[in-house]
Amino acid sequence: MFRQELFMRVTEWKRRVCVLHSLRRLAAGDGVSTVSGDVGYASPAAFSTMFRRIVGSPPSSFGPAH
Repeated sequence: MFRQELFMRVTEWKRRVCVLHSLRRLAAGDGVSTVSGDVGYASPAAFSTMFRRIVGSPPSSFGPAH
């Protein structure tokens, strides 16, 4: 039923929610290493890969300086 309503699997939805939460944190100035650990990724590299696949840009491009 979840897939019928949202046209995606639960795991994909969870990844997207993670990215939305991460965007707010990154824009507020939190570092990629901190955010990646807080959202459950074992390494910043794994987080960055997932983030880039969904958003199309690396998480470092969403900091307050950009």
